[in-house]
Amino acid sequence: MSDKLSRVALFIDYQNVYRRAHAAFHGDRGHGADGQISPRELGELLCQRAQSPGSRLLSEVRLYTGIPSQARDRQGYAARRRQITEWRRQGVFVSQRPLRYGRGAQPREKGVDVKLAIDFVTGAVEKRFDVGILFSTDTDLLPALEFLVEHPDLGITPEVAVWRGAGDNNPPLTVPNANIWHHRLTRDDYEQVRDRRRYDRP
Repeated sequence: MSDKLSRVALFIDYQNVYRRAHAAFHGDRGHGADGQISPRELGELLCQRAQSPGSRLLSEVRLYTGIPSQARDRQGYAARRRQITEWRRQGVFVSQRPLRYGRGAQPREKGVDVKLAIDFVTGAVEKRFDVGILFSTDTDLLPALEFLVEHPDLGITPEVAVWRGAGDNNPPLTVPNANIWHHRLTRDDYEQVRDRRRYDRP
């Protein structure tokens, strides 16, 4: 048995993770800070969940998010910038893309999931990690998981993470006939990694 630690990279689809946490543990109650998490602490928690304790090392945390327009939503833009500053202080890689605004519609993320999927696959091909954990329930990311399943020669282990709470029952991402480990995080787990900061306040 090798004593070499497995390098773990965590990929976070932030808006999906935030909204699912809010739904799972807060429902219709609370304020905008409810559902926020500390990416670095989340990564450390997931590393501790290895089937062989002490066998993994968190090598990188990568977070993907949209950012409001400074012209259209000055307060939202400032809050997200403060949040990004905190994430980067933790050593988290942050990929941000401008939200897309349509007439009479809520702003939407565009290209965030594509960027995440590309980086997930690229990192695996370049063997920058041994275990890639994808935290999202967005089915648009399935092709990235399928790629790793279809290329076992790369030697990369794909895993997924999902919240498990009373208010959210979104199923984890799965690939047919593939044995992908699912990290099912509970309310207690959420409380361990929860970020209570109010980034809307300077």
